[in-house]
Amino acid sequence: MKYSSISMLVAWTFLAATQLHAAPPASTTDYSSLIESPQQPNRGGFDSLTLEQMMQKLQVPGASIAVIRDFNVHWAKGYGVADVESGAKVDTNTLFQAASISKPVTAMALLRAAQDGKFSLDDDINSLLRSWKLAGGEFTKDRPVTPRALASHTSGLGDGFGFPGYGPAEALPTLAQILTGQPPSNVGTVLMERPPLQAIKYSGGGFVVLQLALTDTLEQPFPEIMRSYVLEHDQQHVRATALPGSRPERRPRPRQPGQVDGRQMACLS
Repeated sequence: MKYSSISMLVAWTFLAATQLHAAPPASTTDYSSLIESPQQPNRGGFDSLTLEQMMQKLQVPGASIAVIRDFNVHWAKGYGVADVESGAKVDTNTLFQAASISKPVTAMALLRAAQDGKFSLDDDINSLLRSWKLAGGEFTKDRPVTPRALASHTSGLGDGFGFPGYGPAEALPTLAQILTGQPPSNVGTVLMERPPLQAIKYSGGGFVVLQLALTDTLEQPFPEIMRSYVLEHDQQHVRATALPGSRPERRPRPRQPGQVDGRQMACLS
């Protein structure tokens, strides 16, 4: 079976969300019209296309779109096919690869674990890792890689490649195999490229390290961590509070693009 993807349709969802935020529709029919029709105002690019036209242009067989309103799924609908061979339709229960949408959710679990005192955001990541260690070499002689640096893409890790994922019938690698580029991993080795906090560079590999650190430290499977720390967490316990090791008496400084903790950072592509 060949499965569909939702490549680049996230952009469409955000464009539609701009209109939804400005004037929330009164009915689910209105949501369908806003999302499926050409976007207004027309700012160029894909705005003049309907959702169907955009899927055809980008060769996307299927997509699923949800509208979040007041912290709940207010409306959802599937489009196209989930399996291009059988013709099975996408519906609201069809599973898609989450890709980098999972990063902010992982960051939320990281922050909750730090808030609960499991570790500090400024701990040496190797003090949290049990099943694999990050070889920093000369890059970490003055400053270790920390959870804070990994979550902010300032750790010095580089992976120069995307993470394409795995088909339902393919063997899944362990996290250590992904990090070292060993089969059945389909990506290369995740390595240090520079000392931490010298530059900002997007690193999917950094979040693989965070995932491993969470599972090693909390001694739970990652799906269970996400379920208990984020997805099913009682909302009445979510509150603004100082994280362990933070200094609330310090007056926060406005943070500009390309800055970390008030210091200018180089942005690498």
